Amino acid sequence: MKITIITSCTGQKKYHPEDQLQRSDFEQLHQPEVFRQLEARLKDYQTPAQDLYTGQQHLRLMEGWRHLDTPDQANLNLWIVSAGYGCIRDDRKIVPYELTFQGMKAKDLQKWSEHLNIPTDFRKIIAEPAELILVLLGEPYLRALALDDDVLFHSPTLFLTSKGGQKFIKGSRQHKTILLSNQEANSHRLAACRG
Repeated sequence: MKITIITSCTGQKKYHPEDQLQRSDFEQLHQPEVFRQLEARLKDYQTPAQDLYTGQQHLRLMEGWRHLDTPDQANLNLWIVSAGYGCIRDDRKIVPYELTFQGMKAKDLQKWSEHLNIPTDFRKIIAEPAELILVLLGEPYLRALALDDDVLFHSPTLFLTSKGGQKFIKGSRQHKTILLSNQEANSHRLAACRG
């Protein structure tokens, strides 16, 4: 059984060096040689994305993820929507950075999301067949996906989000939204799902 989970980055991270990457560094993301040099200054802090984030939602998600007992780990896919790196696999090695979609104005968020290729990459992720796709994103990260009515969900897809995030979930076919109140999100430590 193939399961795909899509979650967001968190502001809390395992490492907090003074010279962590900033938005100006990620403007060089599409210039691989330049960007590699920017990352190189933080090579001592490089770690798989799944181990970098320390927000409560991410920690709880990883606790459950690591308890999934399956003979074929290739059928478990975890993607992280990062305001710096874009859509990345959980095992992608990254360095600490300071950047979030929280608080970005709508036009700036849309432009930055396109720079990171998030709308296109998200569509590729959901185009891969799966028995279940679970999306755990709050309002700004849902906005970054730039979903519209032309998006087709080929696999059963559940969005767990707030009432405010619901308006950014568009598309057709096999998707449902489960609305969580702040109280419910807090009780399950689903910080990214709050509005």
